[in-house]
Amino acid sequence: MRKNNGKFIPCEICGKVKYFDYYDVKKNKHFYCSKDCFGHGHSKSKVKLTKEFLIEEYVNKQKPMMRIAKEVKCDKRTISDRLKQYNIEIRRKENCRKIVHCDICGKELWKYEYDLKKFKHFFCSNECYKKHRSLFNPTKRREVRKTMSISAKKRGRLSHQDGRTFKDYYCKECGNRIHAWTALYGEGYCKRCSHAGERGSNFGKTVLIKFCFYKNKWFKSSWEANFAKWCDLSGIKWKYEPKAFPLNIDNKITNYIPDFYLPEFNLLIEIKGYWRKDAQEKVNTFKKLFPDNKLEIFEKNRLQELGVI
Repeated sequence: MRKNNGKFIPCEICGKVKYFDYYDVKKNKHFYCSKDCFGHGHSKSKVKLTKEFLIEEYVNKQKPMMRIAKEVKCDKRTISDRLKQYNIEIRRKENCRKIVHCDICGKELWKYEYDLKKFKHFFCSNECYKKHRSLFNPTKRREVRKTMSISAKKRGRLSHQDGRTFKDYYCKECGNRIHAWTALYGEGYCKRCSHAGERGSNFGKTVLIKFCFYKNKWFKSSWEANFAKWCDLSGIKWKYEPKAFPLNIDNKITNYIPDFYLPEFNLLIEIKGYWRKDAQEKVNTFKKLFPDNKLEIFEKNRLQELGVI
């Protein structure tokens, strides 16, 4: 015979009282009145969607349903279902929208609050947007057209639009032809000259060549790595490529970075195995421009005498 020792237990979510059988009371720890409450009880959200909570968040604080759903970590539909279940009036979309005028023709438009925060200009059609773009685009202004165009008598090169000709612009440094936009609104250099010398992003930085690894540093040659090991065995402190010195060679700005700096002796050291023309010019100009900084060059014979190689 089935025992009839059931109980009336309130729901953990909504508080509705429901009768549960003896076996359900004995088997379960949590009790829910419906499937909706059961799904909310097993969701990831730790906040219970009670009537008081929704009145405070949705009615008093005027929060949208999507924002409450993100805070509680549940779906938007569950919140709308709870609002209907607790007989709370849902706000219409008209209350969330505002009237905005078109920037060109002045026509009234309905826009949501997130659109007002995201955009600055509003247009009623694609034609108004094109008019706005032509007004604020500097390449389509008449003032810019006059500076870019000259008479056809001076230039034989004609354009495809209305038989007009356009002025040629040249780089300030090398003299190559550049675009009118870079000449009028940019720095006036071509692509190659814009990254040369001090204007380059890598000026004053060392070029990383991964050849030999020692003490969490990459060296450009095995002689440099062996010299660092020799300094450690001799008890001499060293710094690898500590500073870049700007140089002006043939009206071109470059930088020279010595290989090592010994702070105890206040000495810069350059390790060389093969001399190129540009390297020899850099060392000679460095000695002229920076005579206070002592520089010594360690070549193959001197490194062999010290036992570095």
